[in-house]
Amino acid sequence: MAFFAVSCNLISYLTDYLGQSTSTAAKNVNVWSSIAALLPLLGAFVADSFLGRNKTILISSLLYLLGFALLTLSVTPTFRPNSGSNCREGLLGSSPSKLRVTLFLFSIHIVALSHGGQKPCIQAFGADQFDEENKEERRWQSSFFNWWNVWVCGGGAITVLAVLFMQESFGWGLGFGIPAVALAAGLIVFVLGRGNYRLVMMRDGIPFTRIAQVFVAVIRKRNARWEAGSERDTLFVVDAIIDQHPTKLFR
Repeated sequence: MAFFAVSCNLISYLTDYLGQSTSTAAKNVNVWSSIAALLPLLGAFVADSFLGRNKTILISSLLYLLGFALLTLSVTPTFRPNSGSNCREGLLGSSPSKLRVTLFLFSIHIVALSHGGQKPCIQAFGADQFDEENKEERRWQSSFFNWWNVWVCGGGAITVLAVLFMQESFGWGLGFGIPAVALAAGLIVFVLGRGNYRLVMMRDGIPFTRIAQVFVAVIRKRNARWEAGSERDTLFVVDAIIDQHPTKLFR
């Protein structure tokens, strides 16, 4: 709900309330959307290599809340145009201050960064809570993903039907404040359950480093030869790629 509250109506805010032209606003929305779409790759890397999913979700949630608190602050009367009204530049002879524009853009990029940390981790962290070898827990896992998709779609529907209407009709302070409250409630629920979560150990080393090591070993062993048709072909090839612990390749 919080992410849609920013993304679905962003171009309207940039044109109608920050006075940007349609082309400039479209460019800024495309840049922001691209950043938000790519950052989950970084978030997944950080979670798998350094922090783990639990800490990544917690830190991302705190950043999310900070981003929406700053967004709500950026639309308060303190940062509005001289008339105190949300208006398109030129209609009422006023324009937004540089501080307001800077604060708003900074806030939405914090939202994009926190979205990049949450998106790749939450579903995987939910899956970690179920033992797939246990038939009953496997059913619970299926139920979890069903409800997950229900609420992902439900959050988007609530945003389109209610939050965007409030943004346009009652002000952006309320339109950003409601998602901020929802984020705070979700964060509290997540923290209350921390003592009961199953935590999966982080992988040894950095994934990209291990991948690079495989390619380096392949180049270094490129002249290795073996007898075609030998029963040991597979093991020989693996050992030619990785000097020690060849089973790591299959992991």
